[in-house]
Amino acid sequence: MRFFRFSKPVIIDTLIGGFRVRKSGQLSIEHRDKYLEEVQSIIMREMRMLTDEERKKIKRLKQLLQIVDYPFVNRLFKIVPKIHQLFDYPEQLSFNFPSYSFGNN
Repeated sequence: MRFFRFSKPVIIDTLIGGFRVRKSGQLSIEHRDKYLEEVQSIIMREMRMLTDEERKKIKRLKQLLQIVDYPFVNRLFKIVPKIHQLFDYPEQLSFNFPSYSFGNN
């Protein structure tokens, strides 16, 4: 989360990571509670650092996300584009396999 203090996120439409599932000894399952506690701690710390303007945006996002679960209402009011506009989303990038590079759609 600290990364977003220094740079805006970029939206891409390609796989950039992976996850291996094991039959036994899966650390992400065995330590799930500890992980979730750490995540909550980080979120709370970051929330305390938000400006008033950022807090207003988060409040508005929560309101919009309550509507997203209703497809008809979502389409009618174009909620997802409003969320993107609220947070000034960047253009989506795509991976071009022949040139092995990212670029705008």
